[in-house]
Amino acid sequence: MRAAISDPAEWLKESRKKAIEFVYVGPIGYEKSPHGFDRSYETRARNPAREQAAVAAARSQT
Repeated sequence: MRAAISDPAEWLKESRKKAIEFVYVGPIGYEKSPHGFDRSYETRARNPAREQAAVAAARSQT
């Protein structure tokens, strides 16, 4: 269970991996510039963010 991981360094690795997989993808990238995004991008990024927030809440209870 992901919530059982107690090492903050592992949390950071996990969050970075999710960000690269779901957030820093077209139309958003690593470049510094204004980015616009559509509904599908927003949905793709929102779902993993909600999941990470739920895991963080569970971790804070331990």
